[in-house]
Amino acid sequence: MKTFRRSLAFMAVFTAGAALATDAWAMTENATPDGDNHPAVVALMRLRAPGVVSMFCSGALLNNSVLVTASHCASYAATSLAAGTVFVSNDPMLTNDPYGRIPLAALHHVSLISSIAVNPEYKPGVGTDSYREDVSAMVVADPAALDRPGGIAYPSLPSAGILDRLQRSGDLRTTPIQVMGYGTEAADNGAGGHTFAYSNERRFANMTIGSLNQEVIHESQKISQGSAGACYGDSGGPTFATINGTWTVLGVTSTGDIPCWATNTAARIDRSSVLTFLGGVNSH
Repeated sequence: MKTFRRSLAFMAVFTAGAALATDAWAMTENATPDGDNHPAVVALMRLRAPGVVSMFCSGALLNNSVLVTASHCASYAATSLAAGTVFVSNDPMLTNDPYGRIPLAALHHVSLISSIAVNPEYKPGVGTDSYREDVSAMVVADPAALDRPGGIAYPSLPSAGILDRLQRSGDLRTTPIQVMGYGTEAADNGAGGHTFAYSNERRFANMTIGSLNQEVIHESQKISQGSAGACYGDSGGPTFATINGTWTVLGVTSTGDIPCWATNTAARIDRSSVLTFLGGVNSH
């Protein structure tokens, strides 16, 4: 099928012709609920009304205070949302509201975002390939609010060029990956057009890598064959793999086909420019 570039943040739902009148758009319907197994994976939320937020993107904590997400999520938050109105939560379930309304008081683990670091090299791309440098970061105002009694296992950053080395060795397509986020299910193509249902929870999809280029990871996602992947609201959510025994975040969800049926594309983190940028955020 023909594939179109799709921003996986909530804003693209309106341009994609989705029928739900909502603010935010999780993993597709074949994905698996995570429970609280991976509290390093977070939901990014904006203030919608006093005491009420709605989710717009996903992300992953690199440590107790810095999270990685997509540049198009970070840029939206930095340029369109007022200071003090961006929140983060790593609750496994955000809300039971079908319209995505999340009372702040109902969240067990939630913090304000204190600062947003948009990758200075971020340049939205053109066509199907994704965005340029679509990896940015945010800083958590109250790290203790997201913690767990036993602590949180944080993923490691990859070494520069690890995906290219896996490709050269022939191991790229056989390396299992796991994509995670809080977004919607794949489109239901009914009489009224495409509709997208909230999952309201952190979920994961076990996938493999289809191909690779300099900027992005093309991940295999065939909903018609029972596979799963990312959809609206999963922008910025992590692509994980175990590399040489180390749990590693290889990329962040960036784009895919409009109904979320066939393709998922993640911006690569193993680029020297991205790792240098994230190292600068971590050092502050």
